[in-house]
Amino acid sequence: MEKLEGTIPIVRRIAIITLVGFLVVILAGPMLTIAGILLPFAVVGLLVWIPFRGIMLWKQGGTSAVAQAAKKGVGHVFAVPAWILGRVFGGAKWILTTAFGLVGFVLGLILPTLLGAFGGAILGIIGGMEHHDAAFRVPAGVLIGAAIGLLAGAWRSKPSRTVVVVRHVPEGLHRA
Repeated sequence: MEKLEGTIPIVRRIAIITLVGFLVVILAGPMLTIAGILLPFAVVGLLVWIPFRGIMLWKQGGTSAVAQAAKKGVGHVFAVPAWILGRVFGGAKWILTTAFGLVGFVLGLILPTLLGAFGGAILGIIGGMEHHDAAFRVPAGVLIGAAIGLLAGAWRSKPSRTVVVVRHVPEGLHRA
């Protein structure tokens, strides 16, 4: 079974990567400015809120309530950065997978393009010797052959990535 993979998904990935890069460059300055303005106020508010919350919990439930809230708070403190890192690494994995796929696609075009150019050059030499205009036919043959090789490489069939697993179930284990 073959799966035809065209150039549209690759062009779409290039467009998405370009858009993300553009947005990062454009929005990095304002986002860092806003973070630089709001972060000191958030830190001061947190430094006031933590003792206040601890005192209120101590009055309501004693040291066990404060210990339980501290344990839950520490869990949240570590859970948020872990979630953010998971998202960042997931995005980085997607970008690297896309980039390596694009590099593999481009490297897969080199051989068909070179072979097409070589074949076009040979045909240009043959036609140029026959008609005594090799100075025109050889470069034209190289260009046409390279274009045909490039198109053939871009449109060739790719092997299917779908794996079908067939399992044999013994007779006595069938469900009714």
